[in-house]
Formats: sequence, C-alpha cells, structure tokens
Amino acid sequence: MKTFFTRLVGAFLPLIFIVIGISAQAQGKDKNEIKPDQRLYNCFTKEYVDGLISNPRLLLYYNFYLDNSWFLSESKAEKPLPGSDISTVPLADNSVGANSLSIKGEFYSEDVTKFDVKTFNPLMYDFKTDANYYTSYKLGNTGKAVIFYSHRKFAELYNAYLKSFNLE
Repeated sequence: MKTFFTRLVGAFLPLIFIVIGISAQAQGKDKNEIKPDQRLYNCFTKEYVDGLISNPRLLLYYNFYLDNSWFLSESKAEKPLPGSDISTVPLADNSVGANSLSIKGEFYSEDVTKFDVKTFNPLMYDFKTDANYYTSYKLGNTGKAVIFYSHRKFAELYNAYLKSFNLE
C-alpha cells in the first residue's frame, strides 16, 4: 500500500508543479503590475505617464500601440514601395500631456539605414493613419517601409490583447 501511494504521489507531483507554474504565469498579467514603456516618457510629461498607472486600460493602449500598431516590411523587388517617405512626417510635441499634439516644425530625422524596431517610437511623430486601410511610410531608399495597421485592424488586435488582462 505504501509503495502504491508513493508511486501515485510521485506520478502526480510533477503535474502539480506544472499546474502551479502555469497559474503563476497567468497571474503575472495582473493589471496592478502594468508598467509604462520607457518610450512613453520621450513623448509625454513624466506626470502624465506616471498618472497613467491609475488608468490601466489607457496605459495598456499606449504600451500596445508602441509595438503593435505597425510592422516593418521589406521589398526585394525593383518596384518602389508605395507610401510617403518617413522624412516627411512631422515630429509631434506631446509634452503637455495627451490630447495636445502641436507640431514643432521638425520632421523625422533619424538615420533610416539604422532603423531599430526595438526603439522606434510612433507616438513621437504625427503619422496619418486610416480607419480602413493600411498606411505605409518608406524608409528612404532602403527598400523598407513602416506599415501602420488600419484603425479597425488595430482595434481588433488591441481588444484581443485586453482579453489577456480580463479587461474587455
């Protein structure tokens, strides 16, 4: 009897640890642990960004927007990519906080040959996007383009993301 019980516990013990591990990971997406992406401090005041912690839905929106409102496309064809050149996009001034975009008279001036998807901050620029169509911005003559999802597609992606936080 003791050996049967020992075998039974030995067989289920790893399963119990796996279940506890999965449960801990699921709880890791607690809305109280949401931190602002550091890139938000580059385009909003510190007070505004710190205040977003009390509004997890808006903070999640900004954090998600930074990496998921766009994607990088590369064309190997001789045909030029459609869209405006990214150097024509004005720099936005959000320093007063959100909802107060005022253009500084400056434009995207980063070296497009060194474009880094990890540090790109679309909130720093006044990109014009469309409700129904993807919008592309060429990265000079690199054969690459930043492509923004339509508002509809982004809303779908964002709503799916919210579900993972139980914030539908």
